[in-house]
Amino acid sequence: MSAIQDSSNDEKVAAAWEAYGQRYRQIPYADLCQMWETLWATCDFSWAGLADAGWERGDEANEAQKLKRWLAPADFPGEGRVHGEGELAWREATLQDYWRWVPLRRSASKPSTTLGRWAGKLLSDAELIKLGALTEIDGSLWHSIHCADFDLDADTKIFDGLRLRIENSAESSLDFYLDESGPDNRLQLTGCKAQHLDSCLRKLLKRESEPSLSVFIKASLSRHHSSMYANLSFGNDASFSLSLFSKNANFFECHFGNNVKFDSAIFDERAVFQKVNFSGEIDFSKTVFGEHTSFGYCTVGGRAGFTSARFGRSAFFGLTKFQSSVNFVTAKFSPGADFQSVSVGHQSRFSSAWFGDGARFINSSFGEDCTFSEAQFGSDIDFENGAFGKGLSFFKAKFGKKAKFTSSTFGASASFSECQFEDIDFQACKFEGNAAFWRTKFAGEADFSSVTISGFAGFSGCTFCDRVFFLASDISGYANFSRVTWPTTFEHLHPVFEGCRFRDVANFKTTDFCAFPIFDGAEFKARFLLSEPVLGETSPDQLFEKILAAARDTVIGDRKIIAAPDYDREQDYKKEFRLADARYGSLAGGLRTLKLAMSAQSDAFREQRFYRYELKSRSRQPSEPVSARIASAIYGTVSDYGASIGRPFVCLSILISLFSLIFWLIGLSLGLVKWSDLGQVAQAMDISWSNSFKPFSAFSVEGMPQGSLGTKLLSYNEWVLLLVKLLATMQSILSIVLGFLFALAVKRRFQIS
Repeated sequence: MSAIQDSSNDEKVAAAWEAYGQRYRQIPYADLCQMWETLWATCDFSWAGLADAGWERGDEANEAQKLKRWLAPADFPGEGRVHGEGELAWREATLQDYWRWVPLRRSASKPSTTLGRWAGKLLSDAELIKLGALTEIDGSLWHSIHCADFDLDADTKIFDGLRLRIENSAESSLDFYLDESGPDNRLQLTGCKAQHLDSCLRKLLKRESEPSLSVFIKASLSRHHSSMYANLSFGNDASFSLSLFSKNANFFECHFGNNVKFDSAIFDERAVFQKVNFSGEIDFSKTVFGEHTSFGYCTVGGRAGFTSARFGRSAFFGLTKFQSSVNFVTAKFSPGADFQSVSVGHQSRFSSAWFGDGARFINSSFGEDCTFSEAQFGSDIDFENGAFGKGLSFFKAKFGKKAKFTSSTFGASASFSECQFEDIDFQACKFEGNAAFWRTKFAGEADFSSVTISGFAGFSGCTFCDRVFFLASDISGYANFSRVTWPTTFEHLHPVFEGCRFRDVANFKTTDFCAFPIFDGAEFKARFLLSEPVLGETSPDQLFEKILAAARDTVIGDRKIIAAPDYDREQDYKKEFRLADARYGSLAGGLRTLKLAMSAQSDAFREQRFYRYELKSRSRQPSEPVSARIASAIYGTVSDYGASIGRPFVCLSILISLFSLIFWLIGLSLGLVKWSDLGQVAQAMDISWSNSFKPFSAFSVEGMPQGSLGTKLLSYNEWVLLLVKLLATMQSILSIVLGFLFALAVKRRFQIS
């Protein structure tokens, strides 16, 4: 063949190969068979085409030529070059050579066949035509094995030829694998289109008088019109690569040796591999399954490859044991994929896989280095009671609504970083090491209740958009919740960490943090870290007023909901969290937790701040006694709940001035002072000053100047004396209280013990 012809054929083959190579992605199933036929026709499996193996071109041969190469035994009566030595020696040959050849019978005890007189020879075209093995179609010769309308089960000579080749492959030494460059003794059915290959193999392999044989087969780019291969045994290196199974394919309870290949195959209808025993590696990469697929109850001894496989309907892998690793990278599953009770011994690769709604992994077990990175899941995904070894990764995976990992166990490290969840349930999960959820987005409810994390918990940069629960959870290691975006709706902020125990440092450093209700009922055993507001941008009081306003708005919304005509309290699962007592109570509870945490780490300044906010929140609860609410209001007004140094001092000044005016007005009403006598005003102020700084001094005239306003009031009559004593007592008590509040504020501000 000329270089120009080679180049032209190479371009055609490359174009067909590339088009077929993309078929498994988004091409409709209706077009797949036609694409396969186009590829098959381009590869040219005519009798003349079978001789074009491109051996002389070496690695530059096109894919169609490479398909027609046959590594014949060294003693094969051909003219091709011999490679290797000893048992590994093989001769360059073509598929045409293979179908010209009549293998020798290796056992003399076996009955002869109709082809016995040609044993060990290469038949000519004329002899093959005479035997009916070659047929002319549209001016070209074709071997019957490559003709779609030829019935293998009905032709004795072709049947005998297959028997010889099967026996030859079964009796040849196959202790080595093909990658060791030994001769290829498999049944060469590449490009086969003949009908009833399955029934032919059953007759040849399942025999009552002798033990059943295993077929060593290479059937790449072959078409199977019927595929009832149940209970058959296939030897090592069985290959159905690029094959098309037009009808239901049944491999139920088959046995396969090592290195099984179904890569780039098409199963147009159902594919049943249930209870199959795969002794070694299997390859279903880029395979398209058009209908329901079942690999349930299988055992796979080696690596299992399903890279870029496409499952058109439900895929069932339940109770299958993968003793080595599995690879489903970029595989695509329709709704209902079932991996329940699957076990994987080593690595599991599901990166960039796509799962439709309802995928089930219940009770499944995955070994170390399991990854679902960048996988996409539909709704209602269930990993309940799963077991994951060390090195689990769901990095950047996306989940639809209602994903469950309830009661699952995770090994030394598990990463869900940068995932996207709708509603996710991790209740009662156990993380035996670190749990990483860095920058993960929770668009719906997130439930981590009763979770145990033995290592660090990494939730830094997460976004919680809806309700989130860590109820009764236990975090042993460093808990990082820094830079978290908490829900903006107040009702979603409680309960969050109720009953949750932080045994190590808890980092909640977040700019402008004010989601205080989340801490109601939490327990911090070690240091608690919380950011201070940025000076000049906001203040702690502004942040508190923000969350307080949110609580108030939520209470107003609760009242509207309860007042609605169709409101049913019995059906309201949020009823215990509604109205002012619950809303303000959760805020006060969270602030109380923070107060205790600050007290434990001797942060008196912030301890006082959170205590002040707690009292303000509690005073909003209707269940709080009126007297307590009044006292709280006064306490807040006079000293900002013990935080202000200036307020008690100002109030004391006002108190002195007020009582000075009162004493002066009493004297004026009794005619003891005149409007124009300013000296009497000074005497009234002296009385008030003494009451504040010399408590109860007004009970006696001792020390008072003769003729002063004080002596006049105390000696006027008994009723005036009683009134003055009462006022003086009141002023003295209030002054003592204000003095105490002033001293308390100084102590707290400067942390004086």
